[in-house]
Amino acid sequence: MPRSLKWDALREGCRQPLETLTAYDAVGLALGFGSLARWCLLPEVLELAATDDAVPDSQRAVWRERPQLPATHGTCWVVFAREEVDRVELLRPAFVLPFQWVQGETHSPRLPQGMADFADFVLDSLREVPEVAAKGWRLRTHPVLGDPDMSELRLRYESGWAALAAGVLVAATRGKPNSEVWATAAWTNGIRAVDGIPVKLALAAAFGVKTLFVPTSATAAAQRSHASVELVGLPENESFPPTALRQYLRILNVPPGSDDSRADREQWYLTQWEEDLVEQFYRDHLLDEVVLHCCETLKNGNFLSDCSHLITIASKNPELVAIAVGSLRPTRCLVLSTSDLSKQRDDAMMLSRRIAERQGWRLDVDGKEFGGISEMLGSVGDVVRDFSANARAENVFYDLTPGTKEMSFALLFDVAQPGQRLFYLRQRWHGKRVQPFSIQPRVLIAGGGLSFRLD
Repeated sequence: MPRSLKWDALREGCRQPLETLTAYDAVGLALGFGSLARWCLLPEVLELAATDDAVPDSQRAVWRERPQLPATHGTCWVVFAREEVDRVELLRPAFVLPFQWVQGETHSPRLPQGMADFADFVLDSLREVPEVAAKGWRLRTHPVLGDPDMSELRLRYESGWAALAAGVLVAATRGKPNSEVWATAAWTNGIRAVDGIPVKLALAAAFGVKTLFVPTSATAAAQRSHASVELVGLPENESFPPTALRQYLRILNVPPGSDDSRADREQWYLTQWEEDLVEQFYRDHLLDEVVLHCCETLKNGNFLSDCSHLITIASKNPELVAIAVGSLRPTRCLVLSTSDLSKQRDDAMMLSRRIAERQGWRLDVDGKEFGGISEMLGSVGDVVRDFSANARAENVFYDLTPGTKEMSFALLFDVAQPGQRLFYLRQRWHGKRVQPFSIQPRVLIAGGGLSFRLD
């Protein structure tokens, strides 16, 4: 069983001046704090302790190392400013401790006194966030500390609200935290001011932190003596926590990479608020795999007809065109668009070329722009006939998934000829986003009613 840290006794031992501290006493303090020594004690105390030859070399080497914040799933860190600054001289003026959100039954009993109650307060403040509410999130000391029993520690937690709240929000999306981004702010129906920002800023600089988020009202008053750390304000007029923490979360939340599990990547994509981040993440870490998923579905369905010509439509989701292109592998593709979607058409063509290049086949993709729906409905038939001239009927495919209903109906009822193919994607939704691997490609034969060609 971990040894309980005797906080009162440890604090008492820290009251002597640094100038009179002996190596022997420094070793006693460092051993008394155990795994917390590097986090809580002044570096000078640890340096002095490391000069004692009676201590094993391995332990002295540890004392000389600056602790590193872990960036594992669920990790968060709270910055504490000590009280009675002039009387506890051997403690850091401010220190940071790592914790971890996990899904379980209870908070760890080894948390500092009162921290379990504060963790419940944090969770209650996020009760309207579906990814957090009633999902069994619980707080524990981070394993990097060696699971010390900190139940006798008495600390003030109010300023840790921002870090703990953002930590569980990142954990709920399967992201990982950026250890170069810190925050200190309280919460009472909105961001509230906290004490100790100058010493917290100094600590952040010592840890190589790039950005420290504080209540907006504190940015002007804080001493900007550490140019390496950017001070950024958290808005104090927002009552919905994710909105108040929005800018902080943008740079704290490191998305899963391509080597992470499909489940983690899909969860991160489905639970983000920032559309620009989500769009790029989908293209970089999901799109290619979704295309392969669709190809496998078509193969398993004994789909026999080769696609030589694909006619598709630009929409606000250029990735849909790329999925169709990657699934069917045409040699030629025509992307129809109205003038208001020219950028999306260009994006769709770029993504399609990228898919073809990565999968290793030659693709000729062109775009055709119409001034509006009326112009398109009046001339799209001639455009498509010119595009697919001399192609066999069974090799011409119409992608009915993207675009407006009018565009799709025009292709379905006015343009597609008997024997040509109709392609679309069935999919399930999670809020306003499609679940990436719920997509199922379907192919029908034009003029053949609702009989599916197996796919």
